[in-house]
Formats: sequence, structure tokens, C-alpha cells
Amino acid sequence: MTRQRLPKEERKHQIQEAAKGIILEKGYENTTMDEVIEKSGMSTGGVYHYYKSVYEIFYDIMAEGLDYGDKRLVNVNKNINSFVEYQLAKIFDDNEYKALFSILLQGIARNEELRKMYDELNVKFKDIMHKDFLNSEVLVPMLDDEFLVFFIHSLMLGYESFAPLGSKEVFKDNKGFIKEIIISYLKKINNK
Repeated sequence: MTRQRLPKEERKHQIQEAAKGIILEKGYENTTMDEVIEKSGMSTGGVYHYYKSVYEIFYDIMAEGLDYGDKRLVNVNKNINSFVEYQLAKIFDDNEYKALFSILLQGIARNEELRKMYDELNVKFKDIMHKDFLNSEVLVPMLDDEFLVFFIHSLMLGYESFAPLGSKEVFKDNKGFIKEIIISYLKKINNK
């Protein structure tokens, strides 16, 4: 039986899908290239042709997650309300990217590699936000506000990390309150 030659992007996607499952199950730091190779069904050389490390795979997955988030903004009005809804979606949208991002957030305190990844992704995220809200009523200080970024990331982390304790339902019950907090903070930024 001859193997079908898949395009580069499909092969990378195959590797990423294998890595996602393992990282979600075991965490980033406990995931090995050998496990990714085995789960991908590809040869060692085949996987290493595209990726040299779990870090590279995880980075591409997280960058893809940013693109996923950016697609939510394609057909919406670029105003304060859509910016607030975007922030809420980051917290409440249940998808594997957010679960993986929570793993990244959990690791940045103890893993310099993940800290570097977070910093690089944050630059890409800011570029996306500036592009998406260019010439809108969402001001640059709102887009660049570090407290807002940390606040949203903290809520994302709590939403995901405490899910076995029922956090998702508690968060959903308080979504209106969280929205009020974000709006109130944006008003404060706007009045500076």
C-alpha cells in the first residue's frame, strides 16, 4: 500500500492535531515529540521535517488560535460593543484553543520557553487588534491596556481551570456582571 503524499499544510495540521490531544491530556511540559510522532501516525523523519520540537508545534497551534479569534471579528461593526463582545467571547467561547491557551498561561510562571511564547503571541495579538479596530471608536489605549489583557486572561484561566468545580456555570450566570465590569473599565480608560 502506497502512502498518499499530503500537502505541507495538511501534514502540519495532522501533527498539530496529534499534539493538541496530548497537550490537553498531559500538559505542555509532559508532552514529548515521541508521543506526537506516535499519535500522528507519521514517521519520525516526517514529523521532524515540519517541526523540531513540541514548542514549535504548540506555537503554531496558539498562533492558529489567534487567527480563530480574529475570524470572529470579520463581519462585525468595529465599535466599543463589538470590542466588549470580543472580550467576552475570549472568556466564554468553549473551544480547544482556549483550553490550550489556559495551559500556556499556567506555564508562564515556571517555564521561560512558555513565557517567551506568550510575549511573542501577545505582540501578534496586539497587531491583530490594531488592524481590526483601525479607525474605529475603540481607542489605542483600550487596545494596549495591560490591565485589561491580564484581567481577561485571568478570567479565561479561571473559567477553564476550575471547570471540574463548576466554574463555567458560575461564570455564565455572572456574564452580565463581567460585561459591566469591562464596560466600566473601558470608560475609565477613555476618560484618562
